[in-house]
Amino acid sequence: MSGLGVMLLGCSKDQNYNEGFSYTEVTDRNIEHIHGIGYTEEKEELFVATHSGLLKFSKGRWNESTTNNHDYIGFQATYDGFYSSGHPDSDSDFKDPLGLIKSTDNGKTLEKLAFYGESDFHHMAVGYYSRAIYVINEVPNSKLYTGIFFSKNNGETWELSELNGLTSKSISKIATHPKEAALVGISTKDGLFYSTDFGDNFQLISKKDMITSLYFEEETLLFSLIEDGNAQLYELDLATRMKKIPVTRNK
Repeated sequence: MSGLGVMLLGCSKDQNYNEGFSYTEVTDRNIEHIHGIGYTEEKEELFVATHSGLLKFSKGRWNESTTNNHDYIGFQATYDGFYSSGHPDSDSDFKDPLGLIKSTDNGKTLEKLAFYGESDFHHMAVGYYSRAIYVINEVPNSKLYTGIFFSKNNGETWELSELNGLTSKSISKIATHPKEAALVGISTKDGLFYSTDFGDNFQLISKKDMITSLYFEEETLLFSLIEDGNAQLYELDLATRMKKIPVTRNK
């Protein structure tokens, strides 16, 4: 790793506990923005992070949060909760922006991990089981300059990804493997770049076309691209690095 990489934070980890927080059933809701979707394995619940709070799908019903209705940007679900960033609900006493936050009780309690009142991360990835955190920092803050950084200890310290081989200047999304923290993918307008060493070295593993989305499973990497004017979904075997397998195509 680069000698410039390790950066100590010394951040506050205080929590905000909302006694009035709950979920109520909703049957008619207009959603303006969706910033993330995640599934909690333990409770078998689907969460949708919006511009104005969380929606939860459980037991065949949609529910919305009554308070802590923040603009959850960079929302990432893990096996025991979620990580996010963004901007606070106007009715709350949170500072803007939220920095890096975490919840293990569906948003009732928000733990402030890092950069509270300093940064919001539009592009973030968190390992579902590893809980390794990657952020694309677009605006320098008190601890990090611009670039891609990762943390393996819940935001206490950060290391810089060196990005060797990442030749595209247009990054749209970042994702990491659910268990293997060193595996990270980045989608760009010039193809999909893949790293096995925390983003120090990347390889182009797709055609030089626009990648619209990417998602790690335990043994494969799914990604979609615009190919000849059509959206195409591919699957890459992570163990063998076999040729990409077309999954579906729009006619």
